[in-house]
Amino acid sequence: FAPVGAAVACGKVLAADVGPEISDWVKLDGLGVEEVDSTTWRGRVLSIDRFGNIITNFRSSAFSFLRSEEFKLTLEGQPIARYGTTFGEIPQGEMFVYPGSSGYLEIGVNQGNAALSLQSASGQSVTLQRRPRPQRPPEKA
Repeated sequence: FAPVGAAVACGKVLAADVGPEISDWVKLDGLGVEEVDSTTWRGRVLSIDRFGNIITNFRSSAFSFLRSEEFKLTLEGQPIARYGTTFGEIPQGEMFVYPGSSGYLEIGVNQGNAALSLQSASGQSVTLQRRPRPQRPPEKA
């Protein structure tokens, strides 16, 4: 779709020439992230790419705290608590969560296949928990 969108955006092609306007579209239920409580969300696996990376329905922009705070993402009973922005910063064979090119959080394994490792498939439930920072006791005077 990207080349078509670009052609329409720069005026090389009219939108009407690309195809008919869809007026009877249907929004599917159950594709949104459910907020269980203030620190827990439940989502789904949207798809698996050809490399075995698992694409979730968690929008990267909505969960930017993963970059700097502790978390646990659980899929099929397997907890993942490592975040990275590139595969190169993660040790070989280690599973981690990263912001994918589609704007969603993805699960990958550096030089591995996350979907095979977790026996994952589209539609599976994924849970994300934000881990509160431990409270420091007040300093004594």
